[in-house]
Amino acid sequence: MLGSLLILLIVTAAVAVYAFRKDREIIPRAGVFARQETLRILVRLPFALVAASCIAELVPKQAIAAVLGAETGLVGIMAASILGGLMPGGPIVSFPIAILFAHQGAGGPQVIALITGWSVYAFHRVISYESPIMGWPFVGLRLAASWFVPPLAGIFAGILAAMFGLSINIH
Repeated sequence: MLGSLLILLIVTAAVAVYAFRKDREIIPRAGVFARQETLRILVRLPFALVAASCIAELVPKQAIAAVLGAETGLVGIMAASILGGLMPGGPIVSFPIAILFAHQGAGGPQVIALITGWSVYAFHRVISYESPIMGWPFVGLRLAASWFVPPLAGIFAGILAAMFGLSINIH
C-alpha cells in the first residue's frame, strides 16, 4: 500500500508541476474538481462497502470455494470471468467483492479473471451505456474481439505465479 501511495504522490507532483508551468490557473481548478469528487465518493463509499460486504456474505463460503477456489482450475477461471462480467457497479463495489471472495476461498487466478471479466465484459455498462451510444454492431464486435481476455488473464496469472513461485495473496 505504501508503494502505491508513493507512486501516486510522485506522478501527481510531476503532473502538478507540469500543469502549473503551463497555466497557473489549472491547479486551483483541479483542486475544486478534486474536492467535489472526493465528497461524491466519500458519501457513496460507506454504502458501497456495506453492500459489497453483504453480497459477498450472502454467498456461502463453501460455494465460493467450490466455484472459484484455486483447485477449480480452468472451469473456475471461466466461471470467474463470466461472474465478473455480471458484477454490477463500479470499482467501489467490485473490488471489495473480489477481496471478500478471495478471503472466502477464491483462488488468485480466479480473482484476476473475475476483475478482468468485470473490466472487459461489464454487461451492466454494455446495456446502459455502450449499446445505446455505440450500437449493437460495435458491442458485438468488441465482445467478439475481447471475450478471451479475462480467461487468459487468469490462466497467465496462474502460470506466472507457478513459474516464479509467487503466491497471489489479496489483502
